Amino acid sequence: MIFNPQFSKLLVICLLILITLFDLSEACSCSSKCVKSSSMALKGRIRQETEEEGGPEAKLAVMAVVYMDGLPYEEGRWDVLKNESSLTIDWLPMSHDVIESSRRPPKLKSVHFVDVGQETTAIVMELLFDLLNMKLRSTYELRVGSIYDTKCDRMLDLTTHAALNVTFACERIIGADCRDAIKIDHHPVCNLMRNYHTRVVELKIPEDPQVDVLISIEKNAHRLRKMRYFVIFYGKCEENSKTDQGECVLDMEKAEISRFCVPNRANCTKYNRKFSLTIENYDASVRYGVQICGILDHRFEAPPIVAGTSKIAADALTVSTKSTASLSVIAPADSLLRTLIGYAFVLAFLLIILIIFISYKCATGRWCKGNTQESDQFLMDENSLTIFEDIIIGKGRFGTVHLGQLSSDWHGPVVLDDQQRVAVKTNRYLDKSRKSDFFDEIEGAKEVGRHSRVLSLIGTVVKNGNVLHVMEYCSNGNLLDYLIGKRRYMVELQGKGVNLNESLPSLNDIDFDEVISIHDLYRIASQICTAMMFLGSKSIVHNALCARHVMISSDHNVKLADFGSISTPTTPNCTPVENQYKWCALELLRGETATCLSDVWSFGVVLWEIFTMGGCPYYNVPDVGIRGLVEKGFRLQKPDGCNIQIYQLMRETWLDSPTDRPTFSQISQRISQSATQFSPDASRNFLTISTLCDYYLDDVTSRSTPATSSLPRRQQTHYDAAALISESERLLGYRL
Repeated sequence: MIFNPQFSKLLVICLLILITLFDLSEACSCSSKCVKSSSMALKGRIRQETEEEGGPEAKLAVMAVVYMDGLPYEEGRWDVLKNESSLTIDWLPMSHDVIESSRRPPKLKSVHFVDVGQETTAIVMELLFDLLNMKLRSTYELRVGSIYDTKCDRMLDLTTHAALNVTFACERIIGADCRDAIKIDHHPVCNLMRNYHTRVVELKIPEDPQVDVLISIEKNAHRLRKMRYFVIFYGKCEENSKTDQGECVLDMEKAEISRFCVPNRANCTKYNRKFSLTIENYDASVRYGVQICGILDHRFEAPPIVAGTSKIAADALTVSTKSTASLSVIAPADSLLRTLIGYAFVLAFLLIILIIFISYKCATGRWCKGNTQESDQFLMDENSLTIFEDIIIGKGRFGTVHLGQLSSDWHGPVVLDDQQRVAVKTNRYLDKSRKSDFFDEIEGAKEVGRHSRVLSLIGTVVKNGNVLHVMEYCSNGNLLDYLIGKRRYMVELQGKGVNLNESLPSLNDIDFDEVISIHDLYRIASQICTAMMFLGSKSIVHNALCARHVMISSDHNVKLADFGSISTPTTPNCTPVENQYKWCALELLRGETATCLSDVWSFGVVLWEIFTMGGCPYYNVPDVGIRGLVEKGFRLQKPDGCNIQIYQLMRETWLDSPTDRPTFSQISQRISQSATQFSPDASRNFLTISTLCDYYLDDVTSRSTPATSSLPRRQQTHYDAAALISESERLLGYRL
């Protein structure tokens, strides 16, 4: 067979065409996941810089890079949204860090997508953090969970979330002023005698008074790994030392020093390895003290002492002196053996007492129950909680909420403020049926679990026969009262002729903590959506979502609350919750089973409450008339100042068929897009509130007055469905 060169060229061209078609078919389509793996790293070091827009305030600039393997680069196709489903920045509290109300949230300054080759695209993000984070040596977790695909209009989830912990250590920040910042502490770790064991063996010959001190240290302790050796300071206690806790005051200028090796440290040769010292010229009429310090850096042996003093607190030694004559003839080896035997008898006695105590608890049924393991983790000690009966911070459906405070030594999974304040709900004055609902709320909070946008259950306390529900404290109250308070102040400013959207002649007359911008309304809506996405991921339906069941923390962030009416696939719900008809989905009003898409309907009403700043939905319609009104196709009117995109989103959440409504993931995306289109520097950064709107007529200031007050309200004597529909048709002016 003769090989034809032209045929070979044609074959090569065909193969190239097939390879090209195969590559095109493997490109990132709208139905593929695209990203194989992802990782995040810092680009360079953290810098301290001043914002370009001019302000004397400095910022900490962090450059983070996210590498996405398998994602081809396409200019303008990908984007990172400023919401919690795409980019999250969480503060990680450390032992040296504190909750600081003046800590501002970080800002996303810029985002760039870069082609790094080999079908890998990188995201280069520049973030600006508050300078306070460097002073407190704070740690943040940066996490990118998804990116926005503008071509396919979808959120593209990363198969492995790209995450990175960033610690603002002052010594590693370029251009940083470290005078007021927390630094790594190289001082010794003292007070080890309180966590370990020290014992004294008996006196020696009275003519040469000496005391042998035997030191016992746990050799496998985790905290000993960083210590290089031990230093022991010992000597006579000051005469005015306190004796109630076995402590004494030791003068460092008069104290003697001994150095010991760390247990199991083979390379330690120049220090004492026997863990014993001898006190010479022992005086039985005075007390002696010992202080043990673990040395981290040989340059810092002395314990940290307040400037101007040379005295430290030490542990007082206890010496056995039953009879001087009997102690004078005991040899050192016999003394050690006698002491160890005595300790063995004491430990055996304590072990017997412990066994008897545990047996009693198990016999009475208080311990040893396998089925109560889950509830025991939420049970708190009664002495750890102080409740202020005279301070009522709220009244829920299932009890009264008081202000409480946990003891300073309480440490749990929930980060509290510096005063350890909590909210305490009690069931003291509830009837039997309401108490059942009270316990349902506690169990619902346990099932929901913990999330940054969910009001955390701290625990339960049994006090005087009553069960107390201890929750996270939110100083700004619920969202409804929060919005109403902001609206009233802004209406008051409008009455004085102040226009927040124009250049203000004087800023001294305006309390900007009492106003709320349109950007903040978007942020609140997005955070509520994040909380509902968390519930949806656990197949939990809230069933009672409304503005008054959303709490606002001290840093003005959302905390979803009230889980007494939740339902799951194993415990479905088919009836509307009490006082919740105006937020209920149509299928729940008809007696059908509630789903997560039923919560979408309720979220649409909450969105309406947010952009009316606390307006009353269906203000003139009682609960019995809601179903007939909604079944005829009438919906809430468009709030003044709300853009058409947000109102269209509300209308879609109120569609009759649940499957036609958007999911919370889609809602979060659309809210973020609408917020991106809205510029915070625009001339209309604040809503202009019209006091003539009908949905403000039922404000809390007028709830105590009857419906036939002097306000220009239409009279209505009955609430049959036909009359309600006719009235709403004239008010709203549209059907779905």
